[in-house]
Amino acid sequence: MIRQSIALFFKIDRSEKGYTIRFNYDAISGEYQLASLSEPVRTSVGEFKFKQILPLEGTITYKIVSYPIRNLIENYCEDIKVSAVLKRSNAISISTNSACVKKSQAFLDRLVERYNQHDVDDKNKLANVTAYFIDERLKLIGGELQKVEAELNKNKTNVDLLRQQKVKQTLYLFVLQKT
Repeated sequence: MIRQSIALFFKIDRSEKGYTIRFNYDAISGEYQLASLSEPVRTSVGEFKFKQILPLEGTITYKIVSYPIRNLIENYCEDIKVSAVLKRSNAISISTNSACVKKSQAFLDRLVERYNQHDVDDKNKLANVTAYFIDERLKLIGGELQKVEAELNKNKTNVDLLRQQKVKQTLYLFVLQKT
């Protein structure tokens, strides 16, 4: 059950002329006439739009209740149970109890989807940072190697420059192989 909070109430009546929308929020209320549900409802607390998935039939009255998102999040968080499948496993079990099975299933599916996307995003960020680091190291070592090779071409008898060249080449090849 949703905690006590101020909720938005919309009551939609369909008639031959269009739609009558009755709106209640705390002590604020209003009535609006729309030719189509695709028109926005402009109230003193904000603008609302309805997305009609199925056609409304006959002159039936429809009631829509909307709760503040924070209250819904807190409510769902309290109802979710997470546990490890096995002690030394990365697998987890996520469950919830609800009177509306389809709604709970959709919520858990979306939760897992968002978790997986967050994990992929984190791995991509790490891969990008690692690639950038390696590229910068390759540029640095490549530049140093070019300097040593230029000095070596000027002074071929310098055994120390040859040693530096070998070290830089080895380091460059090592970093290059790691990419």
